[in-house]
Amino acid sequence: MVKYAEADVVKIIFGEQAGSFILKIIDNGKGFDAEQAKDGNGLNNMLRRCEECGGLFKLISSEMGTEVQCEIKL
Repeated sequence: MVKYAEADVVKIIFGEQAGSFILKIIDNGKGFDAEQAKDGNGLNNMLRRCEECGGLFKLISSEMGTEVQCEIKL
């Protein structure tokens, strides 16, 4: 996040919401176009690990920062 997004704030949030465990990682970096993102190991590994746990992976990115979320039904 520091290297690629130039973020200086990173939040890691663990919580429970509506019968699901939620993990969110949020930064205030420059963001990127998720559709144009390279098939690098970072995003692919996060997606794979979330799905291996039966979770739903979500990625939201804009010039205001990036949020990665994994939601696992309890």
